[in-house]
Amino acid sequence: MKKYIYFVSYFFVSGRTNGYGSIEMTSPVPYTEMAHLNEAREVIQKTAKSDNCVILNYILLRTEDVDD
Repeated sequence: MKKYIYFVSYFFVSGRTNGYGSIEMTSPVPYTEMAHLNEAREVIQKTAKSDNCVILNYILLRTEDVDD
């Protein structure tokens, strides 16, 4: 089994504050569908305590083999 590590950059709006950020995200599946990005956006919104978040860019950094 593999895990996929991505670098994700985003723009967020939270109350009267907004800004840019980036995060390293790990996924058990490759990001091949919009649903995967929506899940990533929801995680970012919870982490940043944001009202709204837009993913600007993402790139696969590496894959790692995971022992089951």
